[in-house]
Amino acid sequence: MLTLLPDVVDSDLRQEVMRLRRGINRDAWSSSPMPRIVDIVKEHAPVTTKGKSYWNLECRGKGHGWHYDGCKPDMSPNHMSWCSWSAVSLISDPTTFEGGHFEYDEGDGEIQRLKEELYGSLLIYPSGAHNNPLWHQATAHTGADRWVLLMFFAEE
Repeated sequence: MLTLLPDVVDSDLRQEVMRLRRGINRDAWSSSPMPRIVDIVKEHAPVTTKGKSYWNLECRGKGHGWHYDGCKPDMSPNHMSWCSWSAVSLISDPTTFEGGHFEYDEGDGEIQRLKEELYGSLLIYPSGAHNNPLWHQATAHTGADRWVLLMFFAEE
């Protein structure tokens, strides 16, 4: 089940996130403000920060094509088969870049598109083959940097 929590990552929290180390972080879950963000996720999904779980502060202009986080399109294992839940928050002001949409299909063939809605919000969604993963992509963007906080969780 997809959960969009609007306005939970306020301006102060976004500024704290931007001070974090960029890239994949498996051992930095205790870095502020990650514990506060993880607590919000845990209210909505049975996640753990142990094991292979990681977060990534990312800016990727070319986007990410259609995929599941925790399995291949045919539901067979991929390099992140341990990942049962994912969460994303748009940290950059969406008026400063073109494109950069989070698009998804919940299985009905209807593509949903988020951009402004992700700014200051937290989107939590299932990722593993066992829990109806969300088929999604991030479209390419131009203009200013598009920073997102991505979190990939094993299940508690």
